[in-house]
Order: sequence, then structure tokens, then C-alpha cells
Amino acid sequence: LTAIDFDYTIINDNSDTVVRQLLTDVPQSVEDLRGIHGWTFYMNEILRLLHLNKVPASEIIEAVVCIPPTPNMIDMFHSLKKMDCEVIIISDANTIFIEEWLKAHGVRDCIHKIYSNPAKLQGRRLTVKGYHEQNWCRISAKNMCKGYILSEYIMEREKAGTVFRYLSYCGDGRNDLCPILRLRAEDFVFPRKNYTLDKLLKKSDKVKCKIIPWSDTKIIVQTLQNLCVKKK
Repeated sequence: LTAIDFDYTIINDNSDTVVRQLLTDVPQSVEDLRGIHGWTFYMNEILRLLHLNKVPASEIIEAVVCIPPTPNMIDMFHSLKKMDCEVIIISDANTIFIEEWLKAHGVRDCIHKIYSNPAKLQGRRLTVKGYHEQNWCRISAKNMCKGYILSEYIMEREKAGTVFRYLSYCGDGRNDLCPILRLRAEDFVFPRKNYTLDKLLKKSDKVKCKIIPWSDTKIIVQTLQNLCVKKK
């Protein structure tokens, strides 16, 4: 099983900030919402302002779809599919941005499941809300504990008869730390080199799994291919 983040991991930018840039001016009262209610609440308000400014949902989605992938990410998805590796996305972006980007780049069928903040089109307006509201994890955002989501998926698959011999996690940010702390010694984390997660892992003494930083996904594919050979 490989779990992977979206912003700055699959894509080489942050989908929310790209969309935010479609607005020429955001009132300070809206900017203040980030500190009061959190990022996802703020982004829902940004989407409302875009609608009020007559920016169509198609233009918003096009801005996201045009974000380039990180180096060799598309090839990695195809390689993992050939290896019969289950891939899930756990992201604090939203379901529409992720789904549309994957479809546009021809890799939607490489992903088993997407866990993200649910978004939908209401009339001509995009809306987004938090994935869940949690108070049990201090190192995660209140709308998404990625460690909880990863553990739930593993248990769900075990109930269906699939037990993963190896787990790997690929991410870049602070909110990727919780799932990594749940990985075992035989598992792998692939932090994007020189990003926040990479720096946090260098300081942490709680991580049990193997750490392999990356700037190109070729090293991820090579590592997982070697695991497949070991399994045989």
C-alpha cells in the first residue's frame, strides 16, 4: 500500500492557493477566517467570492488541472499500477480538484481511493467542507487526521481479506506527520526533499520506518520495485 498527499507531492503547487489567485482582491474579514475557523472554511468562502465575481467553476477547475505534476509522478502511478500496488490519496485539498486533475492527466484508474475534503457543485458554485471534525490528534488539522484515515483504510482492507506486507507514505507537509508515526520499522516514508516534512523528520526521534527523501519519484519506484522482488 502506498498513501500519498496531493498538493506539492502529486502536483508541483498548492491547488487552493492557485485558485485563490484567481481573485484580485480578498477582504481582510475573509482572510481572518483562516485563523478563526481553519483553512477549509476559508477556502469555501474563497469559492463563494469567486462565484460572486462570476468566475465559473470550469475556470477554477481548469486552473487546477493546469498545475504540472512533480518530476516523473505520472510515470510513477503507471509503474505502481503495473506492480499491483494499491495507491490511496489522503489530502487536505478537496475531492473535485483531485478527481479532475487525475482524470485530466490520465491516472484516475491508478488510484484505489481518495480521502479529501468533500466538494460539490451546487448550481454553478463550488463548495467544500471539512472531511471530519476531530479533537483527538494535536498534530493534525481539526478537519483532517491523516493518521486516522490511513489506519481506518488498513483495517477496512484487512476485513476484506487483504493484509499489506509493506506500507509507504509520500508527502511534503506538517499534516503528513501523523500517519508516518504509525508506520512500522519495515515500512517507508518518502518526504519531498527540503520541504517541511523532510525537515520535521530530521528532528524527530519517534519515527520507526525507513526515511527516503525524494526530489524525483524515480527513487520511490525503484524502492518499491525492490520490495516486490523481495516478496517473490
